[in-house]
Amino acid sequence: MLLSTVFLPVLLCLGAVVAVEDTPLSSREVAREFRETLKKFKSSSNKVVTGGSILPGNTDVTDRSTRRNIYRNFKKYAQIVNQINHDDTIPFNAELNKFSIEPASSIQTHFGLNMSNSEEEAELDSLITELEEGDVKKRETEEIPDRVDWSNTLSEPEHQNKCGSCWSFSTITSFESAYFRTTGLRKKFSYQELVDCVYEEKWYGNGCTGAPITTGLLFVLRNKHLAARQDYSYVAKDEVCKQSDKENVLTNVALKRLFRVPKTDDALMRAVTVGVVSVGVKAGRSLLAYKSGIYYDPYLCSHHSYPNHAVNLVGYGEKEGQKYWLVRNSWGVEWGEGGYYRMTRDHPNHCKIAETAVRLDLRCINAEECEKQKEANGEM
Repeated sequence: MLLSTVFLPVLLCLGAVVAVEDTPLSSREVAREFRETLKKFKSSSNKVVTGGSILPGNTDVTDRSTRRNIYRNFKKYAQIVNQINHDDTIPFNAELNKFSIEPASSIQTHFGLNMSNSEEEAELDSLITELEEGDVKKRETEEIPDRVDWSNTLSEPEHQNKCGSCWSFSTITSFESAYFRTTGLRKKFSYQELVDCVYEEKWYGNGCTGAPITTGLLFVLRNKHLAARQDYSYVAKDEVCKQSDKENVLTNVALKRLFRVPKTDDALMRAVTVGVVSVGVKAGRSLLAYKSGIYYDPYLCSHHSYPNHAVNLVGYGEKEGQKYWLVRNSWGVEWGEGGYYRMTRDHPNHCKIAETAVRLDLRCINAEECEKQKEANGEM
């Protein structure tokens, strides 16, 4: 059975996966799907070329070696998608998308989370705000809402492309949301500034080859500078730092609180009720192929897995008895549910989402100005 014919009834069931016999795709079926998928994304208007990399819309199918590598990766995707959409224990839908027509060697370029070094951890600890014991107890007894969603404080999700800059996207997302919640102003900060300028320091990060979640946060807090996204455009590759040439638009705010979220789902839930949280998750082909529904992969996200992708937790909720986290990704609005995905909350610390969580809060320097802006927004 072809993937296209399998996927339709899955969607009609409003997210419930149809329980049918899982039949591996034949070589002919895979080849047919490959031609259709290649045709679909070659004609896509979303064409991005980064550093000579092969991306949807620019796939060089005339090169035999390249085509062979792409097809080998596609076969793995096709079987994974087929299995997901036939398994009644998996509550999400998968699809063949732009990632399925890339060589296997490019998979890791869509992630980019590394572990922190001891020097960086020490610097972070010096900025960490410890909550008072009474404050902790108060938070633990406070009732929390059934649903939280901070996506309205953010701009549209953009695509990191073939650059392991998820850590930069996670940092900027946290700052954009915190800035809006504090000042009432919506600003789009530059992803590329972090990629270039943190890369130059080398001690703390490695640009497109990845960095820890804390790297970007520390860099901004140390420099107190962020350029506007339109002034420092994202090019998805390491370039020379231009920070000194760009106007600082991170104005009228200072750090109020920065803290590590304890490694429990309850603490993570309480943290996100206050604001967006930067988190690390385990990611792989099943997440790349995610289309809709509540993501759950017990194999990829086993007890022995580790976070390899930085994202943002923007909320949580429940649908038809299934609890989920609302996660903002950095793979563009055409991926998943408008650039977001829902991940199961019924399985503790699934995909290691609670392992590396950090939240920051900002304070307004000119309180009167911030209050006027919020009043203008209709928030007061």
